[in-house]
Amino acid sequence: MNNDVEYLEDNLGRDTIRTDVPAETAPRKDDPNDKLIGVLLEGRYLIERKLGQGGFGAVYLASDQKMISRKVVVKVLRDDETQNEWSARKFKHEIEALTRINHPNIVGVFDSGVTENGQPYIVMQYVNGIPLRALITPEGMRFQQAAKIIAQMGRALTAAHECGILHRDLKPDNVMLENLIGDDEQVKIIDFGVARVKDSLVSSGSTKDLAVGTVAYMSPEQLSALPLTTASVISYSSCNDPGFG
Repeated sequence: MNNDVEYLEDNLGRDTIRTDVPAETAPRKDDPNDKLIGVLLEGRYLIERKLGQGGFGAVYLASDQKMISRKVVVKVLRDDETQNEWSARKFKHEIEALTRINHPNIVGVFDSGVTENGQPYIVMQYVNGIPLRALITPEGMRFQQAAKIIAQMGRALTAAHECGILHRDLKPDNVMLENLIGDDEQVKIIDFGVARVKDSLVSSGSTKDLAVGTVAYMSPEQLSALPLTTASVISYSSCNDPGFG
């Protein structure tokens, strides 16, 4: 991986690639000094614990006090990123992307706002399940199970692309599997933090868009900063053996 990053930096420039974005599903121990734990946002969303942290956002489990303590996920722009024009713009793009898409295989968005200290946040559906990554083993998975998962991913991506949204960081960690009745699983694609939004209502600002995502799962077009298509987005997205691992 380090060699891949060095190659990209040499050929694209250090200011055009950002590889610190993708780790938002990685579990983190609760920080006793985390000022958001226990905070009630807008008199409604009670922050309970941190679920993970990525390049510019932190994700928390919260309960919606107006909906009989329904579990929700709150994604908050990190305090040290609020003055970063690119990070703030991508955060707004994620809100815009999730607001445009209404599909059962894409995580739902409920609300957005700003904390008392000026950190933007998004309130999203809580998915009680596991990431696709957990099912990818050397032994593989059952063909029927894999086929159902891939079909749901395809329907979700089709819906997103019809709304002008390109995910740009699709990988097994960003595909959640929610247990249904019996052995069925419902796919929920999450983390549109670096999505590209066509005809966005959010100002493009003065900063150029970076080559973003997880290097090991980028398609050749994405690595080369060429225009992306539906095929580009899914080409390496759920591979067990990434093209650049």
